[in-house]
Amino acid sequence: MTQLLTIAVLRAAGATQALAERWLDHVSAACGLYEINTPPRLAAFLAQVGHESGGFRYTTEIWGPTAAQQRYEGRKDLGNTQPGDGSRFRGHGLIQTTGRYNHARVRDRLRERLGPDVPDFESQPELLAADEWAATSAADYWDDKGLNALADVGDFERITRRINGGLNGQADRLSRWARVQQALAADPEPVPVIDLSTLAQPITSTEDPMTPFVAAVLPSLIDLVPKLGKIFSSGSETAERNIKAAEIVVSAAKEAIGARNEQELMETIKADPEAAASVRAAIEAQWFRLEEVGGGISAAREANAAYLQPNAPGFWLNPAFWVSAGFLLMPLMILVDMLFVHPAVYNDTLRIQIVTAILALLGVVGAYWLGTSFSSQRKSDPRVAGG
Repeated sequence: MTQLLTIAVLRAAGATQALAERWLDHVSAACGLYEINTPPRLAAFLAQVGHESGGFRYTTEIWGPTAAQQRYEGRKDLGNTQPGDGSRFRGHGLIQTTGRYNHARVRDRLRERLGPDVPDFESQPELLAADEWAATSAADYWDDKGLNALADVGDFERITRRINGGLNGQADRLSRWARVQQALAADPEPVPVIDLSTLAQPITSTEDPMTPFVAAVLPSLIDLVPKLGKIFSSGSETAERNIKAAEIVVSAAKEAIGARNEQELMETIKADPEAAASVRAAIEAQWFRLEEVGGGISAAREANAAYLQPNAPGFWLNPAFWVSAGFLLMPLMILVDMLFVHPAVYNDTLRIQIVTAILALLGVVGAYWLGTSFSSQRKSDPRVAGG
């Protein structure tokens, strides 16, 4: 295999340092067998494999008591003719081979190329998840679908369709493709893409790290609601924010369709457009909460704190004061109109609604300033500052 494939290239496809070291020789050997040996071919292959395996983390499909079992169970087109075949022949390998028929087929194809020592993946399907065969079967699948030719002409969309049957997770696939191309070209200029590989990494925090199940479903949700990409930026300084935001997103999505776990969520939104629409609406409904994670009011209070310190700029220069005044001016005008200018226009129901809205707005503004004042006092308290 050419020296194109390196640790840095695998990391660009989404692998951690440890995973890149683990997979380098296996992926290199597999690519050499099937002439995935030019920058366009390798970039497209690693982008697709990186997505399908969750950054080289998974060689066995995440499984549980979900709708996926019913979908695979009894599927004659997959060769699942015996009870339990749905679970037994779940996806294995870096590009997940699914079904009894396909496990047998990849065994036969690999034996034609490599000889009789290739394991029998029909009798022992779990062996296809071993590193050597997980990588080799992915390259064989690539060859079987004729994807080198599509990579040569840069037709990444058709590659995705041949692998996935559609364009699920395309935003993440494209992101990985751009990063691998950059790494292969050794381009010093950064590519502005979403680095999803940081999401599942442990962080120095009292919070629990994101579970791999949450990280696995995020690309599908970002593909469903693209503006989520703005929430999940890369870098260690935002890792904690990513974890909290991811928990909000996945929790809202599961609740919207009654999914029992992340696997069921992912399978359902791919197969059911109505469920996907419900999930999209649920995530949109959480948008203000998502923006507040690591920012929003907290960030505004932090910026506002500069005006509350001794010898700080004049209070009248504080942007937060003028924003608050603007918020309060309109309800004040409505209140004056209701009480003194056109009182006959407002019936009792409308009056109650207006007063309730004004009280809610006063509560929000009051909570902001009370929280700001309390935060400032705590920062200036030597018992807190010295702790």
